[in-house]
Amino acid sequence: MYPFLLDGMTKLGGESKAPRHLSSFCGSFVNLVFALSAQFAGAVATVEFLTYFDRFARRDFGDNYLVTHTDEINASFQQVVYSINQPAAARGY
Repeated sequence: MYPFLLDGMTKLGGESKAPRHLSSFCGSFVNLVFALSAQFAGAVATVEFLTYFDRFARRDFGDNYLVTHTDEINASFQQVVYSINQPAAARGY
């Protein structure tokens, strides 16, 4: 994921640049997972997602983001979980 954080999707043939905020990180992360899963057979694991999610949340909302911006954090996390769990015809369901 480190190259994705530096260059966005440009190294994988996409056009989006590196994410700068939590919302763009979450949306771009979903696109990254779809792009990677389209290129490989089998499971795709991104174990560092929570680490970078925390980094962007702290950057946008401060160190106490779980208390001060609970709704925004829940919405961002739900967006990623919901989007990744949707079947996609291009990925063979």
